[in-house]
Amino acid sequence: MPPKRKSDATDAAGPATKKIQTTSPKIYTREEVKKLDRSVLEELFLESQERAQSTALTPLSATSSKVNSSASSWTEDKIKDSARKLRTTIAREIKKQMKWQPSCKTGMTKWSYSSAVAHEDVFYKAFRIEKGGKKWKQKKVPMREFEACFGIVTASVRYNDLRITGEHVNLHWDRDENTFRLAGTYGL
Repeated sequence: MPPKRKSDATDAAGPATKKIQTTSPKIYTREEVKKLDRSVLEELFLESQERAQSTALTPLSATSSKVNSSASSWTEDKIKDSARKLRTTIAREIKKQMKWQPSCKTGMTKWSYSSAVAHEDVFYKAFRIEKGGKKWKQKKVPMREFEACFGIVTASVRYNDLRITGEHVNLHWDRDENTFRLAGTYGL
């Protein structure tokens, strides 16, 4: 075991702490600002700029350029990979919800799944929907198309398998928020 460090008199006082500014900046009225000297105004202006930079306030043009650069970083391969991962996640999460209930006998037990996507192209690629065309918020996806995207989603129960029932799955898409919700039924 290594020997202990020798302590200094300064160490006994404890670790040095960072001093926090406890005084808030003075708020001037319009008349007080008019009476201030130019050099004082310049100093106050520079202080306010430093405070704004330290709190990470950025001008609007800087944030819009970041959004544009992140949108261009989505390559076709990255979109395909994200869409594939989204498909497997959706199928897995739907399967987790499929538990035995008495209403499963009639095939009317409800399930739903909500999520967000990082880029709208990932959503369109995952659901194999053509981008463009008529704008929509809700769509009924036929079971044949749903199973072509996600496979046949089943969950094993004691002596049988639960599967998604119904003629279609409801798909809600919020283009502004990049969120979607799937809803449908399952049973025997």
